[in-house]
Amino acid sequence: MKAKLGSGARFAAIANKAAESYESKGASSVKAKEIGAAIAAKAGRKKYGAKKFSKLSAMSRK
Repeated sequence: MKAKLGSGARFAAIANKAAESYESKGASSVKAKEIGAAIAAKAGRKKYGAKKFSKLSAMSRK
């Protein structure tokens, strides 16, 4: 079962998976986490649009 939309769990899962991939390729853990977050953000904006993705981001910060 997927996590509830807006909880931030889906974003974290994608970001962590991408970060692990980049760490295995030799990137530092800090740089890999930055890249993972960027990949997850780009995918979210593409899927939901910038306006809705921004709204989901605000929901997960609360």
